[in-house]
Amino acid sequence: MKKCMGWFLAFFFITTLSFGEQNRIDRWFIFGTNLAWFGGAYGTDIGPNQAEGWSTSFSRKTCEKVFANLAGMGCPIVRIWAFERQEGLLFTPDLTRNPKYPYHEVTGLDPVFLENCDFIMAMARKYRVMVYWSLLNHLIREEQGGRHMRIIADAKVRGTYIRNALIPFVKRFGTDPACWAIDLLNEVDGTIGGVDALTGSFKVNQGCSWTVMRTFLKACTKAVHEQVPGVRVTATSGWHGHKNLAAGRFSGLGLDFYDWHSYQDDPDIPHARDLKLDKPVIIGECGPKTETPDSGFRLQEKNWRNYCEVSRKGYAGLLTWSYGDPGKASNFVMVNSDHSWRAGAKVIFAYTRGEKIPDAGPLLLTDEERTALQAINRAVQEIQNSLAANRPPELASTSWKKLGQRWKNYYPYLNPRYARLIFGEIGEHLETVNQNAGTPSPTLVQLARRMLSHIACSSQLAPHHGTRVLQRIAGETYTKPRPENSPAGRGFTPTIDGAVTVDQPSANPFGE
Repeated sequence: MKKCMGWFLAFFFITTLSFGEQNRIDRWFIFGTNLAWFGGAYGTDIGPNQAEGWSTSFSRKTCEKVFANLAGMGCPIVRIWAFERQEGLLFTPDLTRNPKYPYHEVTGLDPVFLENCDFIMAMARKYRVMVYWSLLNHLIREEQGGRHMRIIADAKVRGTYIRNALIPFVKRFGTDPACWAIDLLNEVDGTIGGVDALTGSFKVNQGCSWTVMRTFLKACTKAVHEQVPGVRVTATSGWHGHKNLAAGRFSGLGLDFYDWHSYQDDPDIPHARDLKLDKPVIIGECGPKTETPDSGFRLQEKNWRNYCEVSRKGYAGLLTWSYGDPGKASNFVMVNSDHSWRAGAKVIFAYTRGEKIPDAGPLLLTDEERTALQAINRAVQEIQNSLAANRPPELASTSWKKLGQRWKNYYPYLNPRYARLIFGEIGEHLETVNQNAGTPSPTLVQLARRMLSHIACSSQLAPHHGTRVLQRIAGETYTKPRPENSPAGRGFTPTIDGAVTVDQPSANPFGE
């Protein structure tokens, strides 16, 4: 029991050192981008739109190309809209002429829409990019004459939406390992009608009150938590930045985390603790206010880097805006018409493969990656134990103690990319000790052998230079394995036929 308690306290201490005041979701810094709608086809990008009488423009070839490209960037999460402009929802016939039945009820989800959502999730699993589904959009208050606001404002219609659309959707897709969370309504504040000084609404005859909206969100959240336990639920705030969150208008609804959106050329956001929220908060959309791009999309790059820096002030993560409509001349689009990368995509690649965001995620790991990650964590624990015990004496210096503190950051590691970087760094420093000593001490040899005993279970780590260093220190014979023909960790560029080609980077992002 004491041993278990000691490990718990050590873990708590390390986690506190790593994350400080930052309130995280499963220890990850949630990082990724938005797609919103494929190819700019708002309201028809995934399925037919009965509310408008439109067919869908969904392309499986394009969908796979997008996910392959996101995988190449190392993008952990993409936020995709589902029911925008009431796309994919099925309704009762128009009965507005009957005064006793003056509204549409939601009867279900379009089968073509569901099939295409199935394909999206299959691509998410294949390329290991998690999906953050955003369902309704705030423009529901004016689309189709605003008649579908009854989904939110009318108890009977709300019930049909929850029973026949929300819960079936969440049961089918929310439990998928590639689904990260569900956003009930994008930018809730934009749906509020009447006169509201904070929201800035003066549309008396559109929208609903905050009381009605909170009733809707609370009912949806309660239904999901009861019928599909374990699925994360939120609703996003987009108007007037963080102010509606700070005013408590999203509190007390049972949401699992909070999400607000920010668009500033030079981002200046409050510390997350200043919002006085009871759950973690992410910035679910961010980007420059200026949409017209400059040469080389320099503002996009600078802006996204700045948002990444300021969001580390207590936030649980951020998602950039966006993958967008490929080729569109906009700072809100990070790829060209052939899906090649603009500056923003390169920021995502850089930040998920280095030390800028060591805990970027969450990541869908393969069994091999999970094994390698666990092996490195156990090996690093060996070096930490040795440093704590001042053995061998060569590791007792102040400089080594400082290195040990650095290696404690983010430990136990979540991200195998960062873990491999640290493992290589430890190997390099141990080799320096070995060379300076001339003849390695028996204790150092034993340390190397203990670390190798953990690494031995992972074939992925056999060619790693950290492994080779440990083998040299331990006096073991090393045979260089044949190189793996794998694109992992390199830049991806989707080709026209949807296949994937590999671009060699100037430097290996894993440091191998």
